[in-house]
Amino acid sequence: MWRVVVVLGLVAGCARGLPPSPPEVRPTIPPASQATVNPAAAPLQRFTQGEVLYIRHCAGCHGWEGRGNGPVAQLLEIKPPSLRRTELFTQNTEAELVARILLGKNLPMPFAPADVVSTQTEVAALISHLRCLPTIDWEQVHAGEDVYDSLCVSCHGVYGRGDGPMAAA
Repeated sequence: MWRVVVVLGLVAGCARGLPPSPPEVRPTIPPASQATVNPAAAPLQRFTQGEVLYIRHCAGCHGWEGRGNGPVAQLLEIKPPSLRRTELFTQNTEAELVARILLGKNLPMPFAPADVVSTQTEVAALISHLRCLPTIDWEQVHAGEDVYDSLCVSCHGVYGRGDGPMAAA
């Protein structure tokens, strides 16, 4: 699950029109006796509306990286497509993408899509996030995951909450 945070940390910049960048590094906060902490120095990164919608309603089938390999995909007769294909966005107009999301057009979905996203704002946010998936340097994401696994997880914990087995030390 923590990998989602790393992946979405890189994806967050894309949804805001910025190139993907490494996730924000938050320094370890020393005890109050050693330093004064400035809360403005390390703001929390917020997920965009499109990221939240994708995590809640799409990642189960399409996977966190948009490969079509989410945990639910194994149970489906018709496998979900990869959303990392650039041609998905170059061969479909904006109206066609909206129709696919809102109406389930050409999609064998097990639910009514209108129940997932129902406003123009939500559809636009989701499409903005989906357009970023093919542009992310996934090798860089996985390299970052490996670094976190080897250097950070013991103190910062699996979810980056500072609750790793070595955090007390």
